[in-house]
Amino acid sequence: MAANNANINLGPAVVTFSGTLAGIAFDGYDFGAFSADGVAVTWNREEIRVASDQTGVTPAKIFEAGTSATVTMTILETELFDNTLIPFPGAVSGTNDVTTYGEAAGFDVLNNWSGRLILTPTDNTRRVLEFYQVVPVGSPSRTYATNEGAAGLSISFEAILDLTRPAGDRLGKSSKGAGA
Repeated sequence: MAANNANINLGPAVVTFSGTLAGIAFDGYDFGAFSADGVAVTWNREEIRVASDQTGVTPAKIFEAGTSATVTMTILETELFDNTLIPFPGAVSGTNDVTTYGEAAGFDVLNNWSGRLILTPTDNTRRVLEFYQVVPVGSPSRTYATNEGAAGLSISFEAILDLTRPAGDRLGKSSKGAGA
């Protein structure tokens, strides 16, 4: 059973990605400008409820089945090469500013196209969110913001548990921003 998703709209934020994709090291890469909608985070929690004949439909036990978070944003600087490379698993940077797209079914996105994501709200009044392991998910789509006069690329990442970290600290963390 899915728990209620908690949606957090961080507003405009600096989104920093670190990881190695297509042989390119991204160490603290900032995506750049965002639309006024900013960055949204949706927390996802799955649980298993176990009832017995003594408790009827009332759970006798509730077990954690999984935790993840989805980060959604629209980036405006779509002409920057790295902004179009990161959200497409398997994209390859070629020569003469050419990028190729398209991996075969079965491409291991988790082990070949994941990284760390840090979300720092630009107003410095909200908490900084850091996710230890994220992968791009869904289908990026081109959007047009008439009030900003720019084309944007709507992208999503899913934060998943990093099992190399200690229990209780496997998805990510939040901390006070510089001005909070």
